[in-house]
Amino acid sequence: MWIGVALRANKQFRAWLRVAKLTRQASDRWGATGGGARLCRAGMADGCTKDCLAPASTFRSSKGRLVGTIEGMKTTQLILFATLLLASGAFAVDPPPDRGYPKQNTAKGEDALLSLTTGGANTAMGFDALDSNTTGSDNAPATLTLIWKIAGSLNTARFGHTATLLQNGMVLVAGGDDSNFLPSGSAELFDPATRTWTATNSLNSARFAHTATLLQDGMVLVAGGDDSNGLSASAELYDPASGLWMTTGSLNTARHNHTATLLQNGVVLVAGGLDRRLKASASAELYDPTSRTWTVTGSLNTARLFHTATLLENGMALIAGGQDRRFNASASAELYDPASGTWTATGSLNNPRVYHTATLLGSGKVLVAGGSANNSIS
Repeated sequence: MWIGVALRANKQFRAWLRVAKLTRQASDRWGATGGGARLCRAGMADGCTKDCLAPASTFRSSKGRLVGTIEGMKTTQLILFATLLLASGAFAVDPPPDRGYPKQNTAKGEDALLSLTTGGANTAMGFDALDSNTTGSDNAPATLTLIWKIAGSLNTARFGHTATLLQNGMVLVAGGDDSNFLPSGSAELFDPATRTWTATNSLNSARFAHTATLLQDGMVLVAGGDDSNGLSASAELYDPASGLWMTTGSLNTARHNHTATLLQNGVVLVAGGLDRRLKASASAELYDPTSRTWTVTGSLNTARLFHTATLLENGMALIAGGQDRRFNASASAELYDPASGTWTATGSLNNPRVYHTATLLGSGKVLVAGGSANNSIS
């Protein structure tokens, strides 16, 4: 069995290090000590037979922490902690076909790119040669803890805004409440290449608690929310090519904290939210980008706001949870069928929740996580 890890150690080691080889104990579980482990410079192949730095006298694994005692060093080094958590004590993979490590800085085929950080601004890159058939009792599962890095700050502090990934790879942030708790009309763009923000043209109507949806033609539809006069039914489009906003048809029902979902046919489904009666709304409507108009569609079975909406692989939209008209967290869920324009109740969540998230997984299932219910946080 092989284990590959790239790291940067303390000041005594300035080179890139790689753990190249760990002998598996006879037991199905990994033992506390694995003999023959070596620390090697990154990029070495052939089982780390060249340029190895030092043999490891011990190599211990406990509760996801990988610790090595290196000959010639005065203290036990914490090789890996928090950055890479190893379930069952080890990240075990089958040897690659060439018995070595990949030499390219890409994650292709059976090569998985691993990025680690040891603290501060120091980063280390590692390349694990992963066999695609690394499942079953012979392989211990591994969990990566991703690293957050600080990007440039927004030009305008805000909350209750929207963030939309554009087709050109940039991120459009629009609206929200500013530091004075007033609706903002400002908008700005984040450039991932430079990690900087650049102001773009402002919305025609300042707003927060609205929705923003990327349309198939690359434009962004912003709808509803709260403006300086209260609940808004207005909507507008952002053109990334010109950086300009233009008004479009208004919603039939003013609302905020609703959801907006781009359906497979290019139409946008808006559902629920808080209406002008300050109650959860069951109404839903469709935006047609071609005619730039809104059309009422079937109403939800349960009025709600602060819910989630997820487009499923079969083209239906799943609405889950949220706050009902009694301002209680709901566990109910329902499906919207674009073909019939109707909603059908589906299985309820195990726990009622609001302010949660819902994510479509590669398997086609939907992951709902977190949220709040009954004055508790989930």
